[in-house]
Amino acid sequence: MHVLPPHAAPAGAQPGRRGRGRAGLVAAGLGAALALTTAAAPPAVAASTFPALTPEALVAADFTLYFANAGATDTGGVAAGDHLGLYQSRTDQRLGEDPGTRTRWGYVVDATSNPVPRTAAGLEKTATLLYDDEPAGSSLPSRRVAYAFDVPAGSYDVTFGFAVPSAWGSRTVTAVTEGAVREQFATGTTPLAKTYAVDVSDGTLDVAVGSPANRTGRDADPLVSWVVVKAKPTWTPELLAARIADATLTATERAGYADDSVADLDAALAAAQRLLDAGSTDAVALAAASDAVVRATAALRPVVTYDSFRPGQPWLDDQGRVINAHGGQVVPATDAAGERIWYWYGEDRSKGYYDSPGVHVYSSRDLYNWTDEGLALRAMSSQDQFASDPYFSALYGGYTDAQREVVWRDLSTNRVRTDGWAAPAILERPKVIYNEVTEKWVMWVHSDGPATKDQTSTYARAEAGVAVADSPTGPFRWIDSYRLNRVPSGSVPWCGTGSAFDPAGGMARDMNLFVDTDGTGYIIYSSEENRTMYISKLNSDYTYLSATPETAVQGVDFVRTLPCAQREAPAMMKQDGTYYLVTSGATGWDPNPARYATATSILGTWTDRGNPITGAGAENTFRSQSTSIIPIDPARGKFVYMGDRWTPDDLSNAPYVWLPVTLSGEAGDLSLTNPAEWDLGDLPTYEPWDVAVTMPDHVTLGDTAGLPAQVQVTSGGTTTTQAVRWDAASIGAPGVRTARATLPDGRTFSRSVLVVPAGLRYAVNAGGTATADWTALVGVAQADRPLLNSAPEQPLGTDPVTGARWGFTGASGTEGTALGTIDTTLRWARDKQPLVYTFTGLDAGTYTVRAGWYDPWPQANRAARVSINGKVVDEQQLFTATPVADAYPGVVVGADGTITVTVAPTRSPDIQVSWLTVEQVPQAQTVSLEPLGDVLFGETASVEAVASSSSGLPVTLTAEGACTVEGTTVTPTRAGTCTVTATQAGDHGWLAAAPVSRSFEVRPWTIVGFAAPVDMGGVVNTARAGSTVPVRFEVLQGDLELVDPAVVASVTVARAAVPGGTPTDEVEAVGTGATGLRYDAAAGHFVHTWRTPSTPGTYRLTVTTQDGSTLGALFRLR
Repeated sequence: MHVLPPHAAPAGAQPGRRGRGRAGLVAAGLGAALALTTAAAPPAVAASTFPALTPEALVAADFTLYFANAGATDTGGVAAGDHLGLYQSRTDQRLGEDPGTRTRWGYVVDATSNPVPRTAAGLEKTATLLYDDEPAGSSLPSRRVAYAFDVPAGSYDVTFGFAVPSAWGSRTVTAVTEGAVREQFATGTTPLAKTYAVDVSDGTLDVAVGSPANRTGRDADPLVSWVVVKAKPTWTPELLAARIADATLTATERAGYADDSVADLDAALAAAQRLLDAGSTDAVALAAASDAVVRATAALRPVVTYDSFRPGQPWLDDQGRVINAHGGQVVPATDAAGERIWYWYGEDRSKGYYDSPGVHVYSSRDLYNWTDEGLALRAMSSQDQFASDPYFSALYGGYTDAQREVVWRDLSTNRVRTDGWAAPAILERPKVIYNEVTEKWVMWVHSDGPATKDQTSTYARAEAGVAVADSPTGPFRWIDSYRLNRVPSGSVPWCGTGSAFDPAGGMARDMNLFVDTDGTGYIIYSSEENRTMYISKLNSDYTYLSATPETAVQGVDFVRTLPCAQREAPAMMKQDGTYYLVTSGATGWDPNPARYATATSILGTWTDRGNPITGAGAENTFRSQSTSIIPIDPARGKFVYMGDRWTPDDLSNAPYVWLPVTLSGEAGDLSLTNPAEWDLGDLPTYEPWDVAVTMPDHVTLGDTAGLPAQVQVTSGGTTTTQAVRWDAASIGAPGVRTARATLPDGRTFSRSVLVVPAGLRYAVNAGGTATADWTALVGVAQADRPLLNSAPEQPLGTDPVTGARWGFTGASGTEGTALGTIDTTLRWARDKQPLVYTFTGLDAGTYTVRAGWYDPWPQANRAARVSINGKVVDEQQLFTATPVADAYPGVVVGADGTITVTVAPTRSPDIQVSWLTVEQVPQAQTVSLEPLGDVLFGETASVEAVASSSSGLPVTLTAEGACTVEGTTVTPTRAGTCTVTATQAGDHGWLAAAPVSRSFEVRPWTIVGFAAPVDMGGVVNTARAGSTVPVRFEVLQGDLELVDPAVVASVTVARAAVPGGTPTDEVEAVGTGATGLRYDAAAGHFVHTWRTPSTPGTYRLTVTTQDGSTLGALFRLR
């Protein structure tokens, strides 16, 4: 590039300022202060007119002439750190004239380049790209993605940028400029930039990313994410002056950066100004001065004042540096003035995983803004430091040679060794507590590394190391490291094969500290190759165990808990007498689901409470791993979860994830949420409350009817009886499940209950382990109907007890022990083979198959296709560290009585199964009952009911009203309505049918009378008390006169009231002979000779026949 003498910029033009978040200036808007020589345009193409450029514009744009953001959809701006080129008005286009600058540039579409975009929202150049979509039959080695840029003749720097999605995979490409292959390389899948110097003589800079000459595969298309073309200036005093002006900070800007970084920039600017003041025209010296200013500008560290937490976002200390306190802990303390102060300790990973400087400490008054207090515990890089470094000589001057050897062994984190040790020491998970009695600050660390000098493993010692200090900021003096408590080898089942899993080993890795309200200190750590958690009591100084491992008593000095659960990264808190322990799985740097457990005694029984996160983020704890819990206000239930989002390729900048802890529900269910931004005012207050409820021994799967309808709730000292609503989905899988319930005010609680499917025919615990929950499940199911499998699992064959043929086929292995559950025990396939389970002996009908899926190794990212009887029921079943259950309903079994379940891999990792159940689903049925016709009482002794069911099962008949039923025989018992109902209660294969009823009438007899002397004309008959009155009547059964006195059931007399105004009629007393009932054949009627009561008054005489018919009359006796 040839630079002409400058002159003043036009009025209103502003010099750029380092491009901080602002695009470079478009050249067309600048005066003609600097000009680039224009070369002749290619034939048949209009020549580009290049705008003149000022030194200010060039510096502000960092000499960028073109920035092609390949594949971008938003081409109107650039991201922070990028510059819009001075010869363009947008960041991508097809080759042609730029609408703003009239220069010609863009991506090329021709016979060898057919660019297709991979687009994304936003301006980031790493989010988009162009790739070549070659037509069928293309010569693959000739394919490319090409750009052309019109430029004046001269020299330029061209940068190709690549950001290949990891799912696409790396590909080999060639970088081509001006027709020449510059380099062949692999793009990788992390951002990569390649820069080349290019000379242009024809007015057009042609560049391309091409295929290698030996390309044969169609899945490795050439691609590019961005292309930058920069001018290569000849440095002049005018350009350096522009650089100085661009980099000079205003007073407001200076206040926004760390003082030492501003001082470094001031020094670089002063040196550049001295060069100008001296009248230097040395282009090399001027360029070097500019480079120094650029470096100092890039090194400016913003000072940020925070008033909130932003999980996963960069977090700077008071000097603008990224906080380096990983795997650590925040400790509340009180300063000399009695004010609250917090100390944050953590691993210093500024140099990566190895060569750690030690344990860093920061202090804060508000938990948002942190002051760098330096290294609380320094690591060592040379044994000479014991004598040559005043820091170490002061700390360890009184140590013996043996003690110094221990310090060196544990603190020498340097990878390059000259001391005979084959590998460095490792310091992880530093935690600090204050001892109020000794007034010492005590630090414990996971101290690891080789156990002997010739070992190369940095995870062999598995010890916990301890250091002490008089000040919270150190220096901490190292004491020693130890293996900790253990249990005898044969006292418990091992959690794996090999000496590393020996429970007598005393391993101590991921760890934490906790001081109880009584001042007792505890260390919590992962042991037995990270399979089991231990909690050990410390001595009164907090510098060792309360008892040696040889004399320690479990339950008094330590507890072995969460056995074989493969948990690490413990974080403990206490609220209202309940201890909480949050842990992660053991999957290295990869995040996994958190779980938490609770106990009412820290060395007592711990109960697993499950994942504190529901929904999105539960599978990886919002991409974090627990490190500690900060007690903000324990009395009010206010705590903060501390987590690390590990980035192993850039540990120094690994983000922190601090989240609000929410305690809710009965006895404080712990949950975590992931707000993008939050502050301490968002922490909820929690008041403990309790629910008293008696749970049944078991419930039917999905049926809440067997759960209590009311519970006793105690809150604030008051107990009330409240209705409760149970969540059927929470009991939607077999085994011991957590039934969730909701109170009327919206509060929720949960209880464990055994869930048993209805119609269970097979219950398989894959892996063949008789876990406690499988045993209980089978016990309940067998009491209802014997199962077809007598063992948790077997290879395909005949069951020795039931005779049914069932079991698995496929090369496989097992995982889990009897201490687990049906969820966590499993069978895994080998060599990408499917697992096939066959079940026979089933009745014809409809079934539901259920399956449990779980992966203790979730990083494998395995998936399976599930088929039943040859039909795919789940194309892609994923496996995670959280057990899941799936149901496959509607499986029809025919006469062969067989169900076959096939689980086959759809990805490279092998598949596995936790459990399977086969449940017969009762089908709907109906009953029918033919109509029954009316009958005349006495004329028909009984009728036969005709009923049937669609299932063929026998129908039960019941009757009510004027009849009885025995079997299918319906017998009228009186006149009136008779209703017969048909029911079918169902069985294992059929649901109860809806009842069907039929009614008919039993017609009554007719009583004709009473004849004279009784007056039936609506009057009250009168007679003397103690006299005899003949009562005459007939009984007709239809048209048939009945003559047998037995048809009269009774003649009764009872006191009666006479309605007011009713007329009376004297009854003529007639001697009729003997009293009683008889049939007078001559007269053709019955006669009842009534001896009236001797007591005067009003009476009603009533005749009742056998069919229930009645006839009565009123009498007044005087």
